[in-house]
Amino acid sequence: MSTSKFLKDTFAVTINEFRVLRRNRTAILLSLFVIPFFFTGALGAGSGGAGTSYSVTSKIPMAFIDDDLTVASGRVYAILARSGDFDQLIQGYREENAMAELGNGKIFAVIVVPKGFQDRLLSDQVGHIIVYVDDSVSELGSAIQGSLLDNLQDFNPRLEIQPVRVGVSSPVEVVR
Repeated sequence: MSTSKFLKDTFAVTINEFRVLRRNRTAILLSLFVIPFFFTGALGAGSGGAGTSYSVTSKIPMAFIDDDLTVASGRVYAILARSGDFDQLIQGYREENAMAELGNGKIFAVIVVPKGFQDRLLSDQVGHIIVYVDDSVSELGSAIQGSLLDNLQDFNPRLEIQPVRVGVSSPVEVVR
């Protein structure tokens, strides 16, 4: 079959289809309006969750206590608040008040940046972030610790991580 015959036949079929389409209003409605909106909606719904991530710790209320009140501790808070893993960080508690709320179900973790945090980092020592966790929820301590480590891994080049899992009575220490 030659190319010219193929193109002639293709053109004839196309002209015939357009004639049928022009005479049939339902076909015009379907081909120009219904089908494009259907496929747009179907493809949009199919990829509705694409690009979003899920974090176990994002909806857990946690108190953030900054006893250092320095630029470094402010940066730690900013990194955690922007991360998407700590959407329920609450500031304004004193450490003893937050610890009292820890077992009541209002707060499930207390993140403490102790006094001298920035000074230790500036003097090439290891800075500590202490995390108290409500032990009534299983594996909560390791989930929070993992999220902290993921988000703060680029905070300071002198990273040393010491994983410790404990309950309310004693802290989980993230060593920085």
